[in-house]
Amino acid sequence: DHWQGLGVAEVVVKLGSEGCRVGADIVPPPHRVSPVDTSGAGDAFDAGYLVGRLRGIAAHEAALQGPKLAASVVGRTGAIPAKDPDACYPKA
Repeated sequence: DHWQGLGVAEVVVKLGSEGCRVGADIVPPPHRVSPVDTSGAGDAFDAGYLVGRLRGIAAHEAALQGPKLAASVVGRTGAIPAKDPDACYPKA
């Protein structure tokens, strides 16, 4: 509410395993995972979301892409996994 009150048009708040808030809506994650290491989960979420938005995907759809990429990161040890072409990056 604070940021929207200041005129920010798009606000996304991560809610951990509960998904995220996009504006006033809660978007649950597309699926739940059992994390091995949560290092880098937030950065991965941000990257998946932002890549989706930069590629023209609507905010609510990008809010599903963020957790998909984060899930691919938390299923492995370490914050920076090896490059994986099968990771859940949003498609162009």
